Amino acid sequence: MDTIAFTQSVLLKSSESRSCSHTRVCHSLTTLKVNCLRDCRRRCHGQVNVERRPNNQFSSGHSFAMVTQSDVKHRINGLPMSRDLLPLRNYVLVKFATPEEQTSSGLVIAHSSSEGDAIQGTVVAVGPGSFLPKTKARGPLAVHPGDFVLAGKYGGQKVDIDGHKHFLLSQEDILCTLQGGKKEASAVKPIFDRVLLKKIKSEQETASGIVIAASKELPTIGEVVAVGPGRLLEDGQYEPIELSVGDHVVYSKYSGNEYRFGGEEYIIVRASDCFAKW
Repeated sequence: MDTIAFTQSVLLKSSESRSCSHTRVCHSLTTLKVNCLRDCRRRCHGQVNVERRPNNQFSSGHSFAMVTQSDVKHRINGLPMSRDLLPLRNYVLVKFATPEEQTSSGLVIAHSSSEGDAIQGTVVAVGPGSFLPKTKARGPLAVHPGDFVLAGKYGGQKVDIDGHKHFLLSQEDILCTLQGGKKEASAVKPIFDRVLLKKIKSEQETASGIVIAASKELPTIGEVVAVGPGRLLEDGQYEPIELSVGDHVVYSKYSGNEYRFGGEEYIIVRASDCFAKW
């Protein structure tokens, strides 16, 4: 028996072929027949929602409409979605906002002094959290839907949802929330072990009393403005941060993300990037 005759025999004897209401229309020895048989099998197993076309007419490209127009709820990168996009583990979906965009309260959001396209926007959805190694329970989430957040410009995966730029970020990539979206240092709430510092420019005074600009090799100094709850440990507890608001610290010049609030320069760093305090 040749290949074509064997294929025809298998198709005609299969339960899927016999139960298909349009066998005589579509099941010929063509690619369309194979596609039709495959879709029939998927329909029988509940894997596809079938939309029949009038008068048993089927296009040569698709036997069934996988997602009907009425089922489309969103479009991600141009592709139809019938449901909302749900982050996994400790990932967070953030709708991006430009530096000039205003929040719902009418206040302009913070602008990054280093890059205008730093990731900033409103949290749309959050994952259920990652499991902690010791307790086997899911760890706490640092942000919630509706929070306005700032993140490093290189973090996350960019996606387009309904024509709007979004980012899928690990909550570890998020630096802080801005309470009410206010462009104020007092509105910054650092995440985990992050610390908000107000940058202090160092100066040197010569023996004659002349003040000169500090060398770039001098350590960077900052004043603590806000402190996060601490690094999340494996048992779900937070490691305390040995810093308080008002402390002055020496921090690494290669760390952090710089922002400008009210004409002043600030930087958000990890507590571990602070070497000493007074």
